[in-house]
Amino acid sequence: MMKTYSTLNGQAQWAPEQQESSEKSYIPTPMDALPSSETIWRRPPPPHKLPSGNDALIRLSCWKNLSSDPTIEVLSDTDDDFHVVTLVTRRTQAELFIDENSAWKGGMPGQLLVTGPKRGAWRKVIKPPYEHLRVYLPQQLISECFEAVTGHEAPPVISLCNATSLSDHGVSHILAALLHAQNRHGGSNPCLIETLGLALGSRLVACLHNQSRPNDNETKFRSEKLRLQKTLEYINENLNNHITLTQLSSIFGASRCRFTVTFKQHTGYTPHAYVVQQKILRAKEILKNTKRPILEIALDLGFNSQPHFTSSFRKEVGLTPARWRLENL
Repeated sequence: MMKTYSTLNGQAQWAPEQQESSEKSYIPTPMDALPSSETIWRRPPPPHKLPSGNDALIRLSCWKNLSSDPTIEVLSDTDDDFHVVTLVTRRTQAELFIDENSAWKGGMPGQLLVTGPKRGAWRKVIKPPYEHLRVYLPQQLISECFEAVTGHEAPPVISLCNATSLSDHGVSHILAALLHAQNRHGGSNPCLIETLGLALGSRLVACLHNQSRPNDNETKFRSEKLRLQKTLEYINENLNNHITLTQLSSIFGASRCRFTVTFKQHTGYTPHAYVVQQKILRAKEILKNTKRPILEIALDLGFNSQPHFTSSFRKEVGLTPARWRLENL
């Protein structure tokens, strides 16, 4: 159930110094480019379809009201199993109540609110205009991250918190990167989107769970190096194909989250960044030693288009493929 109405009888009084509402968006990337707007509070948007036909695990939404309406109140008594990360991107005044107890109050740009699976009646009082970036993380993803970070089997249902403020630069940076990736690539880069979603879930577990991941012993480290070498060989042999995080983690023999963490520990790169780097190195060899058209090279190396290839090449090398070829003939 969800209701929206003006707050009456002097409820939700705010300090005068907090009544400004012209604050610019905390994240400069356009929020309108998100695949879904959250029209009903605490109801996740439909899952975004990946090119493979599978549903994306994480769900991004923008919950906003840019009007100058009076303070409103939204209610929800529907249970769910999502952890929700909310980033305030426009100054407002808001308060969250759980079973009529105040659980959170804020509204400054950059503030982070993390809520666990919802049980019972929740209520939020908020003053428009407001704009929130919201990321819904399902139990499947949180369980995967829990096992990777803690080294323990995940319980059937994980609740990292009820509702808590979080001040963590790592989470903020991941949110910014996730929004940028969604705006730039949409659903065309599932490896990147999944990697960022797993990174966000892992960071939340590390911040909010009271157990730390045990250190790897020497035998485990050697085993990981052998499995990693097999994975690197697969990457090198398949640079002309579309390589996904799921494929690589399966070859390595671990969950996607644990594989991503282990891969970066050993190589210094995320799987996605490493694959792109190796594709660019292969492209440089072809550009230097052949006269093949750039579009043909791009498609042979698994890039979606020549602009996608050019953008990735310039980011890695500092020059466009055509310019680099001219300077290295």
